[in-house]
Amino acid sequence: MNRCLFCENPISAFMTFGRMPLASGFLLPEDFGDEYYYELKPALCDACKLFQIVDVPDNKRVFHSGYTHVTSTSAFMIQHLKHLAQDVIQEYLVDEDPFVVEIGSNDGSLLTNFVQAGIRVLGIEPARAVAEMARNAGVKTTIKYFNEEMAVEVKKQAGPADIIFGINVIAHISDINATGEGIKTLLKDNGVFIFEAVYLKDIVVNNAYSQIYDEHVFNYSVTSVKNIFSKYGLELFNIKNINTQGGSMRFYLAPTGSREVKSSVDDQIKKEERIHLHDESTLDFFRIGCEQSRDRFRALIFDLKNQKKHIGGYGAATKSTIMINYCQFTAQDIDYLIDSTPLKQNRASPGAHIPVKTPAYFRAHYPDYMIIFPWNHAEEIRSKEKDFETQGGQWIIPDKDLIVVGQNGETKWI
Repeated sequence: MNRCLFCENPISAFMTFGRMPLASGFLLPEDFGDEYYYELKPALCDACKLFQIVDVPDNKRVFHSGYTHVTSTSAFMIQHLKHLAQDVIQEYLVDEDPFVVEIGSNDGSLLTNFVQAGIRVLGIEPARAVAEMARNAGVKTTIKYFNEEMAVEVKKQAGPADIIFGINVIAHISDINATGEGIKTLLKDNGVFIFEAVYLKDIVVNNAYSQIYDEHVFNYSVTSVKNIFSKYGLELFNIKNINTQGGSMRFYLAPTGSREVKSSVDDQIKKEERIHLHDESTLDFFRIGCEQSRDRFRALIFDLKNQKKHIGGYGAATKSTIMINYCQFTAQDIDYLIDSTPLKQNRASPGAHIPVKTPAYFRAHYPDYMIIFPWNHAEEIRSKEKDFETQGGQWIIPDKDLIVVGQNGETKWI
């Protein structure tokens, strides 16, 4: 019997996305035969309301030394993190000689802002390739997984943390109890734990199934965050809707009773109750929506290929892996993907083995259609690649609705 990764209550999957490779597992041709697959099945715990995947790949497979996601490739995220750092410095760093820790610090894009302000920092990042980027940028980084043992070690060496961040990473850690214990151990009595994650309501309402994959072991609601972290003496005192990743929530937690709880927390929990976010009927509606979205996408691409059209994919993001494999596209359907991350270039996409090229290749070989897989960055991408539309190319944006955008911004909804 499958059990909730937090409270061990029995759970069962409400749908399956089928056999899936690792979302960031871009690989060389000689590695095709050893590629790892798992079945992507989501479930929701009736007891604690935590949305999770049932078959969780080992973290060491997912966040390996060659992990390919690099935060700094997105200008949007760089600005987002800069503004977050400015807000935190102004509002929460009031003690002398503050100390800021980030769990899953990637290439140091957030912590760089604190280093520049003369604030002590520590990044904790298990993926060596991106951790070395952070070190080279002057961000003190340890290459380890975060847990209670790690928290004790950090506290002994550097003291308790005024702020602990987890930006798009707390959803990745399958042992959420070890994470909770670690944060409780490391955080100051008046400290604040801030994390961002894709918001469950936005996934369900928008049929955003590409947000569900091996790295996102969990997708959080406000209700589940309040339930989970209260076990570790952490109180959810504030939330903020943010527009990263196509719809996310920023959660602010602190030791119970140390901060005034904003009315927005209970207001959002009541909204989740009103729309029956955690109900079986809502999840069934989501399943049907995902299947319909998949079928429309497949019909469009197969129709274009029957017309002998050339189709590429912009952004070899984790979203691309889920959409491509759920829709069962192959290199016969999508000619190539392009990505600005060197760690992905000249490799092949997970599962479908579509070649990943450079942006320069795209600009020299415009296809008839280009799918924007990181659909939440469509505006940024179109602004950067205006010449593609000028030359007659059309974008396919697989957002909540399938959209085709051509020259002069002509839009067709599928």
